[in-house]
Amino acid sequence: MKRLLAKVCVVCPVCNLVRKNPYSKFADIWRKVEKFCPFCRAYYSMHNRTNEK
Repeated sequence: MKRLLAKVCVVCPVCNLVRKNPYSKFADIWRKVEKFCPFCRAYYSMHNRTNEK
């Protein structure tokens, strides 16, 4: 199940925008939202990353 949720995050246009521009103001705002996103949480747990800059 976690792998399926992580795949949604991989194709998400918002997440891709944040990954391409990690220091933008939008990325700063999105980092606060993605803590609650099940897709982002699955992606970061699968890749052993944190959602920090």
